[in-house]
Amino acid sequence: MTKWQIIRVPEPLFSKLKELSEKEGIAYHHIISRLLEKQEPKVDEKQLDRVAWYIVKLSMSIGRLKEMPVDANLAKTLKTIMQIEERLSVDLQGLKEEVKKLPELMDTQVIIKVNELLKEAIKQMIVKGVLGRNEG
Repeated sequence: MTKWQIIRVPEPLFSKLKELSEKEGIAYHHIISRLLEKQEPKVDEKQLDRVAWYIVKLSMSIGRLKEMPVDANLAKTLKTIMQIEERLSVDLQGLKEEVKKLPELMDTQVIIKVNELLKEAIKQMIVKGVLGRNEG
């Protein structure tokens, strides 16, 4: 049997709680419970490992391409990008386009842009792949 307790909350907070309860048709304690669960994101260790692997694979592939900008390395890098887009549902179109420039234009500006886009890709992979959110 559930043991119930009473808590005191400020009027504005109670009004918001009541509004949500009426809007969603659920009890106050369910709303509080749901909000508390959102505070602590649950991380799926298997998914975290999977995302970490793709981060390493992509970083190493781009590093190899920057060291040896040949068609074979470009093809492997583009294949890795495509796998990540498909398997993690992350949009890496900008990175893909910039990576394609590396074999022809190995200048500092292209490398800087690739590095920035790689960092953004990693952030997207973490947010979407691990935390399951569509932001970032």
